[in-house]
Amino acid sequence: WELPIINLSNASALETLTLGSNTGLENLSMIFFAGTYIDLVVCEAIQTLSFINSAALETVVMPGTSSLTTINFIGCALGAADVNAILAHAVSIGMTGGTINLSGGTSAAPSGAGITDKATLITAGNSVTTN
Repeated sequence: WELPIINLSNASALETLTLGSNTGLENLSMIFFAGTYIDLVVCEAIQTLSFINSAALETVVMPGTSSLTTINFIGCALGAADVNAILAHAVSIGMTGGTINLSGGTSAAPSGAGITDKATLITAGNSVTTN
């Protein structure tokens, strides 16, 4: 059984999300996710990730996919290592013409290789916004 879209708007009491082997998931949108960690590594078909105003979200394990076109972690608490890892992942899958927004909240700005990856993504035609 596979869900192509999950929208958990205002999921303020949800602290843990386990997606198992839902390889058909294409769109995951959450607003006010209360958890601190999410592992998306098994979401091989995902195209859109949106976590908005999830102020406690600190750690993201990116999916093993090359289908991503939108990555939004807006108003979160991602550290520099996670911001850099998200940008590096987007570069590694050859993301072009997409949108990445890692701004707001207490998320760190990219550093080191993350700065270079951000520039690479912009050159590839992506819109990239960070703190």
